[in-house]
Amino acid sequence: HKAPAPRISRALYINLDRDARRRRWMEGQLQQVRRNLTKGTARNFTVERVSAVDMQRAAKDTRFEGIRQQGFNPTPYPDVQGKWSVAGCTFSHLTILWRLRDHAEELLARREVWLVLEDDAAVGPDLEAAWEGLWPWLPEEWDLVRLGWFGGSTCAGRVNRRVDLALWSDPPPAGPCSYCGSHAYIVNPASVGKVIHRLEGSRLMHVDCLLGAPTPPIEDPHTLPPLLAFAPRPSLIMPNEDFPSDRTD
Repeated sequence: HKAPAPRISRALYINLDRDARRRRWMEGQLQQVRRNLTKGTARNFTVERVSAVDMQRAAKDTRFEGIRQQGFNPTPYPDVQGKWSVAGCTFSHLTILWRLRDHAEELLARREVWLVLEDDAAVGPDLEAAWEGLWPWLPEEWDLVRLGWFGGSTCAGRVNRRVDLALWSDPPPAGPCSYCGSHAYIVNPASVGKVIHRLEGSRLMHVDCLLGAPTPPIEDPHTLPPLLAFAPRPSLIMPNEDFPSDRTD
C-alpha cells in the first residue's frame, strides 16, 4: 500500500516584471487554492511570485555563463538559434530548481513538494484533490510529474490507465508536438539534482523538451540520460488560451 501523496507546501509562479495582468490572474487563482487548503487547519501553503529572467538578463547574467557557452541546440526544428526568450525561460525554471535543491532534504523529511508554474497555468481550486487522486498511479520511482501538458500523446509512453512517460517530441518539419508545455510540474526533491543536471548540461532548448523523459535532440544519452518524467492523462492543468506567448525572441 502506497504512502499518501506528499503535500504541496508552496506554489511558485514565473512572471515577467512587465506583465501585471498575468500576475493578478495568478494571484487570484492561487489565493483561492490557498483558502481551500488552509481552511480550518494549521496547514501552510505559500504562494510565491518568481521574477522571470528576461531576454536581456538571459544574454548577460553571469549565473548562466556556463550554459550559454554550450550554445543553442542546433536541431533544425524547433529552431531555437539565438532565441534569448527561450534561454530566459529555461533559466527562470533553473533558478527555482536551484532553490529546491537547497530545501530538498527538509522537504523530503516533511513529505512536502513544490509546484512550479508558469503564469498562464489555469490552476483549479481543487488542485490538491487532483494531485492526491493521481498519486496512487504514479510509479514508485519518479523524477518529475508534468501536471500540465498539451499536444499529442503516444501509446509508447503508456505506463497505466492514468499516467504516461512524458515522451516529448516535436518532429520536423512542423510537429505536431507531443507532451508539450512546462506550465505546471512537481519535481521529486530526491531527484532535483538529476533535473538540474539535465538543464545545466544541455544546450539551450525549449524547457519543456528539457523536462521531458527522452534525452534532448542531438544530446548524448550517456551524459544526459532519460528522466523519469511522467504526465497524467488527462492533463490536470491547462494553459490559459487567452494569453498569447510572452516570447518576442
